[in-house]
Amino acid sequence: MKKLEVDLSPEQVMSLLKEAKKDNVRDYLIFALQFYGECRIGQIVGNRDPRIPGMKPLETEDIREDSIIVDRKGPGRQKVPIPEWLLVELREYVGSRKGRVFDVGADASRLNIRKYAKAAGIPDWKRVHPHRLKWAVARYLKKLGYDPFTIQDMLQHKSPITTKRYVGTIDHEERVEITRKLGELKLA
Repeated sequence: MKKLEVDLSPEQVMSLLKEAKKDNVRDYLIFALQFYGECRIGQIVGNRDPRIPGMKPLETEDIREDSIIVDRKGPGRQKVPIPEWLLVELREYVGSRKGRVFDVGADASRLNIRKYAKAAGIPDWKRVHPHRLKWAVARYLKKLGYDPFTIQDMLQHKSPITTKRYVGTIDHEERVEITRKLGELKLA
């Protein structure tokens, strides 16, 4: 059976962002906001998918002191914290413009991420798509030791079942470590 997705390591994400930044600041900012803000591509550039109504693109008035305001997948809006250094770069990019921040849609972003994945030397670059950045965040947060409920909140998931799909199951090394720790519990 053919694997449909590509798992990106944090190192691969950084390589991809580096390639995007060299080529096009707009694309770099889109993908950086996705990764560091745990956002969907539609929350950044807008979404024309009729199954997800009302997701408008990021606009200049949505940029706050320490965050951006994005549409939720369902109804409503959400404040998403963004690292200060990334907000500085975003404000520099926007300058004095008003309105829509990025002049590109989700379809073009899907093509662009593959271009940068290829330039970054990511195997199976043809199967990389923007949402894989969100998966990469989930797995990285798990690796850092965050609990599933924190990861669920960060990724804006309604269900822990969705988050479980993102973070995956534990690998053999994790099982060995857990078994070792359990083995330390002995009857006196």
